[in-house]
Amino acid sequence: MEIRQCLFVVRSASLVGLTLCPMLLRASLSPDARVCPLDFDCEKVLSSRFSTVAGVPLPVYGMLAFAAIFACSLSVRLLWRRLLRCLALFAGCIGFLLIFVQIFLLHGICPLCMVVDCCALALAVAAWLWPSDTAVPVVGRSRLLWIAASLAALVWGVAARWLPNEEATSVPPQVSAHWIPGKVTLVEVVDFQCPHCRALHAILTRFLREQGQDLHVVRIVAPMAKHPQARDAARAYLCGLAQNKAEEMSQALFDSDNLTPDGCERLAAQLGLSRASYRACVASPQTEQALDENMSWVMKACPKGLPCLWVQDRRFSGVPSSNDLRAAVLAAELRLRASGL
Repeated sequence: MEIRQCLFVVRSASLVGLTLCPMLLRASLSPDARVCPLDFDCEKVLSSRFSTVAGVPLPVYGMLAFAAIFACSLSVRLLWRRLLRCLALFAGCIGFLLIFVQIFLLHGICPLCMVVDCCALALAVAAWLWPSDTAVPVVGRSRLLWIAASLAALVWGVAARWLPNEEATSVPPQVSAHWIPGKVTLVEVVDFQCPHCRALHAILTRFLREQGQDLHVVRIVAPMAKHPQARDAARAYLCGLAQNKAEEMSQALFDSDNLTPDGCERLAAQLGLSRASYRACVASPQTEQALDENMSWVMKACPKGLPCLWVQDRRFSGVPSSNDLRAAVLAAELRLRASGL
């Protein structure tokens, strides 16, 4: 591999790492950024015992390493080239180890983590193939462009912390079907075993108590396959809904640590549901079909995962704050008045 090619790989991989590490740090530290992805295990990876070293999240070390390697790539001095080689090879070893941990120990994949780890591997390969007896070309304008790109990557990664999680998107018909004239509708898509859905439930409970009867609230259950007890809990909710105990059942499910079939049936009995009707509902093919249909459209409508929440036509991914919800409700009310609905 030629020197220019090695430089391009080293700098490009470093820039990708500098962009993604702040995003991973935000996901590790900020509750409002957290979701349970539908197809991946980001939460499992980012909250595992391997996610910190000496109490410091791994993305912090990643940012420092990528920044140091990028800085070394800008120097023509032999000392810095040697340091770059050592750092890149070490980063590659750590990247390989973290990929091994995700696949074979945690049995889960975080896509952003995997990209960062692959960037570390790319650094190691480029450093290993770096022609040791070739001088680094000095191109002033090119170097300035790379420095500008590194600053832009870092600023973007850090600024992503303040990007709103409120999104204006096309509203699925499964959501707009619940709208009623003259009233703002809040549609919540949940998995009762999702920890962030539970965090959102606590916020929504306080928020809805504050709002009184001003909102039309709808809950849709979408149990993710990676949560082993989620489908049993979703069945229990639908069967509670069938006996006009939806709110009581949802609160019991959110509060419970035992969402097994037996645990859910005990909750139903405690709420006074007819045991015969409950069992018939749980075993009904129509219940399974309803859950499958929910997951089918939720997979497309909520690409980031759960919790997923609509305030009229505005979607929230993750756990919004009460202030975010108040602002969304106010904006929705103004839009409804303007449209005459």
